Amino acid sequence: MKCPRCGVPMMDDKSDVCTICGYHFSAVLGNTEGHATADEASAKTLGQDLVASEPAPFEDDDDDLPFNAPQTGIKSIEKPERFVGREEDLARLDEEMKRVIQNKRLSFVTVYGPVGIGKSRLINEFGEKAATEMEVTVMKGEAGGSSSMPFRGFKQAFAQLFGITLTQTSANKAIEQIQLKVGDYIPESKLMETSHLLAQFLGYDMEASPIIEPLLRNPSQMELRIFIGIRRLFTAIAEQKGLLFVIDTVDRAEPESVNLIHYLAAGMMHLPIMILTGGRDLLFERYPQWSNGEYATFRMKLPPLRAEAAMDLFSQLLPKLEKVPKSLQGHIEEHIDRNPRTIEELARFLMESGIIDSSKDASWRVVLSKLATTEIPRTIEGILSSRIHLLPHGDRDILNRAATFGEVFWQDGVIALVRRALYADDLKRDPDGPSIDAMKRSGNYTVNMVQNSLERHIQRGFVEPMGQSLLSGEIQYRFKYPPIWNLVYDAIQAPERKLFHFQVAEWLTLHLYNATPELMEEVGRHYENAGIIDKAVENYRTAAEQAKRAFHNDKAIRLFIQALSIQNPANTSRRILLWHDLGNVYEVKGMFEKALSCYEKMLRLSWLNASRAKAGVAFNKMGRLYRNQGQLSLALEYLKRGLSLFEEANDKRGIAGSKDDMGQVLHALGENQEAMDYVAEALEIRRSLGDSRSIAVALLNIGDIEMDRGLFNEAASCFFEALQISTGLHDDTIVCKATNSLGILAFHQGKLEDAITEWNKGLIISQNIGYYPMESKFQNNIGEALFRLGRHSEANSKLLRAIELAEEMHEKRVLFDAKRNLSLVLQKLGKPEEALVYAQDALSLARDLDIIEFKARASITIGEVLSSTVFNSDDPVQIEEAKIHFIQGIDLFRMLRLEREIAVSLKKYAEFLVEAGDDDTAVLQLREAKEIFGRLGMKELEGVKKLLSAIDAEEA
Repeated sequence: MKCPRCGVPMMDDKSDVCTICGYHFSAVLGNTEGHATADEASAKTLGQDLVASEPAPFEDDDDDLPFNAPQTGIKSIEKPERFVGREEDLARLDEEMKRVIQNKRLSFVTVYGPVGIGKSRLINEFGEKAATEMEVTVMKGEAGGSSSMPFRGFKQAFAQLFGITLTQTSANKAIEQIQLKVGDYIPESKLMETSHLLAQFLGYDMEASPIIEPLLRNPSQMELRIFIGIRRLFTAIAEQKGLLFVIDTVDRAEPESVNLIHYLAAGMMHLPIMILTGGRDLLFERYPQWSNGEYATFRMKLPPLRAEAAMDLFSQLLPKLEKVPKSLQGHIEEHIDRNPRTIEELARFLMESGIIDSSKDASWRVVLSKLATTEIPRTIEGILSSRIHLLPHGDRDILNRAATFGEVFWQDGVIALVRRALYADDLKRDPDGPSIDAMKRSGNYTVNMVQNSLERHIQRGFVEPMGQSLLSGEIQYRFKYPPIWNLVYDAIQAPERKLFHFQVAEWLTLHLYNATPELMEEVGRHYENAGIIDKAVENYRTAAEQAKRAFHNDKAIRLFIQALSIQNPANTSRRILLWHDLGNVYEVKGMFEKALSCYEKMLRLSWLNASRAKAGVAFNKMGRLYRNQGQLSLALEYLKRGLSLFEEANDKRGIAGSKDDMGQVLHALGENQEAMDYVAEALEIRRSLGDSRSIAVALLNIGDIEMDRGLFNEAASCFFEALQISTGLHDDTIVCKATNSLGILAFHQGKLEDAITEWNKGLIISQNIGYYPMESKFQNNIGEALFRLGRHSEANSKLLRAIELAEEMHEKRVLFDAKRNLSLVLQKLGKPEEALVYAQDALSLARDLDIIEFKARASITIGEVLSSTVFNSDDPVQIEEAKIHFIQGIDLFRMLRLEREIAVSLKKYAEFLVEAGDDDTAVLQLREAKEIFGRLGMKELEGVKKLLSAIDAEEA
């Protein structure tokens, strides 16, 4: 015989209460003693384990509810027909949107307040109103939540716009839908690029895309390129008829979403766009810089409902209630916080506690005796706590197990936890589970029990089903409001909670058919809460690696840090790997100091474990970082140490990498012969390993050295071979770099038109694949060549485009060079004030980058700009300032031992000194320049000889 409410077999003991759902069956069916089977008795014992820690059920539970009958014992409140109490707030949003459209100016609006104040309802109401009455495009999503992925709200908004379901729509169909919709807004020239970037953003496999494939090898650029694509689409939508972008629960958003929101706001200030966000008060604590920008901002804090609006809402929720007693009305108007959700929960509490008698379906009444003897809570937390306390045992047990998963849970997961409790004794006897006969006799009663319990919780407003599931084939639910989950979870006893977390982790592990970083993080969290630390670390690390592969670098950093924070310090080998991986992500993010700190810890632990290979990797990583920061001597020292360790470990790839890196540093230091030796050895090793891409890169490095040595034919041979290899690999990124090197070679040979031709080839490829960093380099190089040809207006246009791209992509090195070049162009165009501003900007960038070579170039450029006007004014201060900058630049080049740059700068300085009338000093500079140009075999030698003979009698 089974319980008529939940379907669990009746048990043979003295209890008259079903331990699963709280049903008082003895009062209805009579005593079942003598009728239960042995299996039923065993199940009864296990059922008692399920609720052993819970209090006894309330006497006023709805005991007569049959299991499969309609849920007549749980009365649902009505959904309000009218939107009450927020008319003024709705009007304020309406006025703000009209201003946005009229003035074509972005407004960043934040609606905030405590839990239950009505933020989401107001935002949704306004969204519907704007779509119908103002005819603006409305996009909306929800940012935060348990197991939330980065950019969750944005992905929801795009999925809705494109008409796709992220977890169900195939990649081919999704890309087709995205291109179709994007085509309504974006011109053909940018359609493929924008569509592919958005498909990558939404998580589809785009490795074969000519747009995405190059970016997969340049992870530092992926996120920024996607941001640019999103901004491009938002801009196009807004320009058509205005855009309302709604994103709720931003207080719980991950930092990635917050960064994107602010990026969009800063880049679309002059467009008819309203970014409408909603969140709790703690939003400004979690993100102190929220909505702080040059754009227009509007913060709207929602107050509690007025007394009359609160009563209006209460009446709509309980339309069958005949009369509201004055004491209850006074409680609503004066004592509770009058949040809409508090009023809703109060209505539910009054019904569930029996204060409202709903036995007569036509009309309900307040039971005054119960109202007088019941202490009614005043806050939403208090009311929810009381409602949870009123639950029957079984329903509360199932809610506890659901809450262990988090705010999101799965029906089969709850069923698994219930079965593990019911069959705990069987598992003690046989760890491989209950017998097949026991499984057959059980039937579907646990499934039915959980399903029906969840249905009751839906009616109570505790949980709600979700249309999409993070787990394929699983029915997913979520707690309707975060406070409900908090209260249920916090009430679970610590030992029970620990056990539940372990069981949840095991269940999730069995269902990760398509594991995402979010799901792996969840598994890690459950293992951590269960005290299984090694398993937790393993899952956090896997989640971090997946997040990194998805270019969610901020999330990857958080997960690696979480793994390190709980990992057993004695497991030093794992810590080495974690510090290495965390350092890599910091490096991709451009956070060099933090990356260095990670690699230093990796080095210390590698020394402790006498691991030459890992220590070599750490030295190499640190050496490359120092090289990128312009600290060349320090870089060389670390790279040498890394090379020594790789040689001791006979790690050929490590040896090749170290020698190649050392060659680049020595080249930057002007030690070209030694640099060539190292890079040539690296190339030889890579040829033996058959690594085609690395071979092409090494050839480009050798070509750069040969070019600086004046061996132009040898350099050309290297560049052409690298181009041939990369073309065969269909690696457009290296094709671009090889083409750029061929252009630079032609430039140094004085073949400026040929250089421009090569760079234009590369420019087209970079534009076709959306390789913006390389495009900015090509625009800058072409601009510099046009400047040398005297085509100053064309050069100005190219350099401005280079600056625009470099600023957008945060390419500070290219930005430095383009601003320096533009200052020289403006000087020739007769705009010395503007020229000086750009030159000073370039020097400021050089100081920010802390690269000595850049500081030297910027100083020489300022000297050149000052020298163009200094003799018009004959200002001795300006003449002295120009001298100082020339001398500073030359001294810095001397420090780096860059002889070519020293000689070129000496020539420029000498030309300035001649104009200043200081021929004696000019001769000294020219003689040194002549010696260097002659030794290096550079074409500038003839020009120096002519100038020297004109001012020096000995040379003449």
